[in-house]
Amino acid sequence: MDVVATLASQRAVVIFSKSTCCMSHAIKRLFYEQGVSPAIVEIDQNMYGKDIEWALARLGCSPTVPAVFVGGKFVGTANTVMTLHLNGSLKRLLKEAGALLHVGTCIYRVQRLTSPKLTINTKYPSNTKNKTSTY
Repeated sequence: MDVVATLASQRAVVIFSKSTCCMSHAIKRLFYEQGVSPAIVEIDQNMYGKDIEWALARLGCSPTVPAVFVGGKFVGTANTVMTLHLNGSLKRLLKEAGALLHVGTCIYRVQRLTSPKLTINTKYPSNTKNKTSTY
């Protein structure tokens, strides 16, 4: 369990996942769409994966993945995370852990088109204009 606690405390959001698990993919996507950049531990690709999975089971993770930690604390698996998201509590937890971007921060989405052009969409807070630049 020390390995899980150490890994979980390294970033504001840590997700223990399996690369072949569709629920893990959905939870990772949810966090990315919230503007969070979580640390992802793919236990099926980690040499200590079996030990990590055993430690997660001992913490009460059933199923063992995806297991989400926010601010170093175990939040839950997919059902719990989705419930928190739907009732609005997840965003509060993410803010408290410092995992969300600040209001004044611009979010850049770089998109490669089929042509050699590069398009950058800049999203600003709601009180200013969005900007698209093509190079």
